[in-house]
Amino acid sequence: MGLTELPVTGRVYVDSQIVIYLVEEHPDYLRRVKPLWERAESGEIALITSALAVMECLVIPYRLSDAERAKDYEYGFFHSEIETVEVDLNILRRAAQLRATSPGLRTPDAIHVATAFEAQCSYIVTNDLHINAFPDLSVVYLQDVS
Repeated sequence: MGLTELPVTGRVYVDSQIVIYLVEEHPDYLRRVKPLWERAESGEIALITSALAVMECLVIPYRLSDAERAKDYEYGFFHSEIETVEVDLNILRRAAQLRATSPGLRTPDAIHVATAFEAQCSYIVTNDLHINAFPDLSVVYLQDVS
């Protein structure tokens, strides 16, 4: 079970799903995720994601040959109020350690969690139930936020 309220301060990691909900204006989740963006714009929190999120978010626009939607991600989101962390060997090593000790954690999720640790985030916001809380990293499942 994760937290049921969005963080109001600190460094907050968001995975690909959260980015997609915001950019695509998801009818069920936009109202829940929009406060994160507003807090980032006002400087109350720092939003962090992985370069892996760039790849994951661009798959559908590229598959559909939707250049405008790809541009929304590239320039409307990833070059705005979010810090995108490159996936390097330290992150990959940490992801391997996480996978070794958390059997249900898939490789992409392990990279997201490892990136959150490397970026010194206190929170990870996701809707991926495979991601559980770790010491020093609280999980907020967006579906549980009212």
